[in-house]
Amino acid sequence: MNRTAFLAALGLSLALPAFGELDKDDPDAELASFQLPPGFEANLFASEREGVIKPIQIRWDARGRLWVIQSTTYPS
Repeated sequence: MNRTAFLAALGLSLALPAFGELDKDDPDAELASFQLPPGFEANLFASEREGVIKPIQIRWDARGRLWVIQSTTYPS
């Protein structure tokens, strides 16, 4: 699956359960809650457990790498 299809699936087809139904700090529970169309899949690249705290922007570079800008003081 290419990156564009993956992002389109997340942006258009992602349905999350109502707030409070899952542990917001558990990336596995969050990933399991995704409802994607047949043939699509979601992959966890990083989480707060792995050090990504308060991401404020993401960008793909020409080599297909994902860069994340984060700030522990955002939005203050």
